[in-house]
Amino acid sequence: MKKLILTLFLIVCSSIAYSQIFEIKKFEEIKNHLTPDSLILLDIDDTLILPVQMLGSDVWFEHRLQHLLDNGMAKDAALPQAVDEWCFLRLLSDMELIEQNTPQVLLNLQKLKYPIMGLTIQRIQLCDKTPRHLLQNGIALEKTAPYGTDLYFPEPNRTFYHKGILFTCGGNKGQALFSFLRRIGYSPKRIVFVDDKENNLRELEKEAEKQNILFVGLRYAGADSRKTAFDKKVADYQFKNSSLRDLISDAEARKSLK
Repeated sequence: MKKLILTLFLIVCSSIAYSQIFEIKKFEEIKNHLTPDSLILLDIDDTLILPVQMLGSDVWFEHRLQHLLDNGMAKDAALPQAVDEWCFLRLLSDMELIEQNTPQVLLNLQKLKYPIMGLTIQRIQLCDKTPRHLLQNGIALEKTAPYGTDLYFPEPNRTFYHKGILFTCGGNKGQALFSFLRRIGYSPKRIVFVDDKENNLRELEKEAEKQNILFVGLRYAGADSRKTAFDKKVADYQFKNSSLRDLISDAEARKSLK
């Protein structure tokens, strides 16, 4: 009965406003924002999985980029270098779940036949590694993805769809998504997007409003504590001393620094 009342409430709210953005602390809270006609979009990094060490995380990327800028490198040179280094580390790094029950939550939604796909700014170079990282952690986004075939299109920004994940290669997530949806002939009535960064939610919200599609953005806060705990000294030690065969763990780095 409670579930029925909640569903009716969400439908009424959706008819009042085209877009809403909420914060969730647990991934399973996504269920409170779904209606039967929802397309579920999931960010990957810091939403589903993240590196087992500080090196190669999203926070490390921001730290590395700022380091290059602080040392006199122009932004048009620093940004591609930081992105290349981040991508290379992702190819080497193991990944882990932010929440252990995330795979089961997703599996339950897939059993209910919700269309679910990933939406990430990652580059094409990671299009094979990222699905493997997810699968190693019990997540297979292609199970109920809205399209089952690989798809590449140069605009905007060399976008690639593979195994239920849309890789925007640093491009605007909203523009990339709707370019993809037009190409596959799919117009969802409602979109629920989970991302740890509010600016990504705003990008998609803007494009959804242009298409008159109901939009719910969920700012995922589950990885915030890991971001806050980032230690640049540990990450810098890992970056300088790790090998291609072995990325130094946080514990090993802290022990060496002491």
